[in-house]
Amino acid sequence: MDYVWMQFEKQKGKALYQQIHDFFVEQLLSGYWKQGDHLPSIRRCAGLLSVSLTSIKNAYAQLEEEGYIEALPRQGYFVCVSEAGVNLRKELLRSDETEQKPHFQYDFKTSAIDEASFDSLNWKRCVRFAMEQEDLLEYGEVQGETVLRKALQRHAYGYRGIACHEDQILVGASVQTLLYQLCGLLGKRKIIYMHTPPFSQAKQVFEDCGWEVHLCDVTALTQNDWEKMSFLYLHTVAFGDEKAPMPRHLRKTYCELAKRHHVYLIEDDKNGELRYVRRSESALFAADEGERVIYLSTFSKLLAPSLRIAYMILPQPLKQRYEAKKSDYNPTASKMEQLALARYLTNAHMEKHLNQLRKRYAEKYRKMAELLQRSVPHWEWVLHETALRIHVRKASVLPDEIPEEIAYDENAEEIILSFAKIDSKDMEKAFQLFADHKMAGK
Repeated sequence: MDYVWMQFEKQKGKALYQQIHDFFVEQLLSGYWKQGDHLPSIRRCAGLLSVSLTSIKNAYAQLEEEGYIEALPRQGYFVCVSEAGVNLRKELLRSDETEQKPHFQYDFKTSAIDEASFDSLNWKRCVRFAMEQEDLLEYGEVQGETVLRKALQRHAYGYRGIACHEDQILVGASVQTLLYQLCGLLGKRKIIYMHTPPFSQAKQVFEDCGWEVHLCDVTALTQNDWEKMSFLYLHTVAFGDEKAPMPRHLRKTYCELAKRHHVYLIEDDKNGELRYVRRSESALFAADEGERVIYLSTFSKLLAPSLRIAYMILPQPLKQRYEAKKSDYNPTASKMEQLALARYLTNAHMEKHLNQLRKRYAEKYRKMAELLQRSVPHWEWVLHETALRIHVRKASVLPDEIPEEIAYDENAEEIILSFAKIDSKDMEKAFQLFADHKMAGK
């Protein structure tokens, strides 16, 4: 008898056919059986393992169902899983092994927030309230829960100066999700201008939907640009290369030009409420009075990036077009999170939370600005206030000047350092590392 069959031992507490199945899987994954190998017949296998025919039949049936073996008429059972299939199954069965993320001593990446800033106590109360609602398990409203849209209507007016009807508001899982809906609403073969470097997720949506994307300096548009474009994507809270709020006189000018040339302005105002250095300005949508501006925002930095809720406010002409197609869409944002957020906004938790965030991030920014000026005074940088990050011109950074212990983001032109997550004390240690790195001549 082949030694492999002697390795099979019956165990108590587990169905025999399942033990046989597991025995074969182990041999298949170890490489003993390979693609194309002929397995023993049911009768012969029953004899080799000293078990019943029924147990072998059931084990073979399960192996066949899982794609390990196949039964060929009048020939028997053969191994059909390829080497690639074996490797994939090995990976799937390693459920107890978690992927190790790269470890950095100091994390300046933009994907996180200060965990200590999260209002967990009030948010948990709001989630519990949402869990107690009778209709929680039913499908949500396509446009977003009415109770949330009404809360967002008041929030947008109170913090961004936007006066709109709640039926102009669409709730989605992210800005990107809402932009796909918008493109579906407006059709293909549109021309959109975006500042360079662009918000890459938005750019990807427009390209996916067949739009022609022009990268430009949105602070220096020409008459020809306005005549050519259908849409202009604007970050009014971080306008142009300086990442400062869009000046008031330009807001009025751009709204007038958009109206004259039948252009829609897409205002990306993510976390526009979060001002702690510069004076807060109303949203562009407020200056336009809801004619040519499409407004987008989220709560990713105000609450948490894992809260997958964004909202879009449509001008009246597009709102009417959306109503005609509304029945063709499904809700994309979690109903439970929507109900919890509505409760959070209605109970005025956001006002107190925002005040605390402004104090916290103002202190962090002052600390980081001081350390930048002291450690790397030759760097050219600007503050993107609502995104909680510093944009450094790559041209001003010397080769190998950033230590490997520092985690950061970048694009073609900039190094991006976020001060959201890192503790103030660790920030000083990190910038000391910059200084030591530079003095070592690396």
